[in-house]
Parts: sequence; structure tokens; C-alpha cells
Amino acid sequence: MVEFDRNLIQELMSAVQKSIRRGLEYDACHFGIRLEEINPKILWNRLTVIASEDIGPAFPMMPLLIETLKTQYFETE
Repeated sequence: MVEFDRNLIQELMSAVQKSIRRGLEYDACHFGIRLEEINPKILWNRLTVIASEDIGPAFPMMPLLIETLKTQYFETE
């Protein structure tokens, strides 16, 4: 894994979350892919938080779905 600027990682994490909150699917995917290229673990941890805090109240199964997808992602590496 290549070392990246922590500010870039923080900006990407924030951009993913803001894009999801605003319903900007393309932007969320774009920033998510960039973050995944740098560190997939950070992306999946951020998605877990977003699923719990932002989406969970409206769709309670989302945190479970994200956790299942996260497990599958890391098992296929």
C-alpha cells in the first residue's frame, strides 16, 4: 500500500458521506472508488458508519447489509 496524504483521505471520506447524504450516486461512487484504491478498509469502515448514522434510521437493515458486503469483499481478496 502506498502512503497517501492524510488530508486527501479525510477529504475523500467526507466527500463520500456528503455525496450519499445529498443523493449524488455518481459522485459517491467516484469518491468511494478513489478511497478504495488508497485503502479499502477505510472505505468499508466509513460505509459502516454512514449505514448506521445516516441510512439506518430510514432503512434499519442497511447496517447489516453493509457488514455482510464488507465481509464478502475481504474474503474474496
